[in-house]
Amino acid sequence: MKRKKPYIYRIPEALKGKVDKQIRELLDAGLIEESDSDTAHPVVCVYKKDGSVRLCVDYRTLNAVTKPDGFPMENAVDLMYNTGKANIITTLDLLKGYWGIPKEEQSKDYTSFKTHRDQYRFNVLPFGLKNAAATFQRVMNNSLKEFSEFARAYIDDIAIYSADVGTHLKHLDCVFRKLDELGFTVNTKKCSFVKNQIKYLGHISGIIKYIGTIEREAYAIVWSLKKFEPWIFGSPIKVISDHNPLTFVVKNAPQ
Repeated sequence: MKRKKPYIYRIPEALKGKVDKQIRELLDAGLIEESDSDTAHPVVCVYKKDGSVRLCVDYRTLNAVTKPDGFPMENAVDLMYNTGKANIITTLDLLKGYWGIPKEEQSKDYTSFKTHRDQYRFNVLPFGLKNAAATFQRVMNNSLKEFSEFARAYIDDIAIYSADVGTHLKHLDCVFRKLDELGFTVNTKKCSFVKNQIKYLGHISGIIKYIGTIEREAYAIVWSLKKFEPWIFGSPIKVISDHNPLTFVVKNAPQ
């Protein structure tokens, strides 16, 4: 495959120590190894919210000549429907899930990257590749195929949904055993366990059918204020809500 050699970015002096530290950690974990590939990609240092630095590889040059993987991604609407009708839900976030997929030997050189000191390549699936998401989705679909009635994944976000707590615990045991078999771990800080309602794929899922009318109206007001904040910020707002639920309560109050 003929491809243009990418331009290698300069790493700021203040960040070289942090880059060296991450490289040592990746080498010790066996996730990368030294490379002598004739082409390598640049690294980009990205600050995270906590002030630490994430080491990213810019694969745009490689992605430009990569044939797209046509594997279908999970339909978010279908996932929301399945979780929305469940009574008990757990969501799992896989910890650096891509790194749980080993690279084939003949494709490792394509992932090569350069730092200020040396050149390396990935032994596992790195973030940033054009077909990484499709590859991971295929792995998750095949891994959870036998549990498709109660567990689905959207890339590395897994949802387990059940009718009751007892059944849910059995479902969780099945999924955790499979993840352990595959060598995946979960990021507990981003997981929600045994909930009636959760936020999944940016939407609220769960037993919304059990939420009362007044709570639904209150949620609609909050949603509207957030949605139109750029246009109404600083202006007085008057909320006019349907009073029928209150009327029902008054009329049916015990005498």
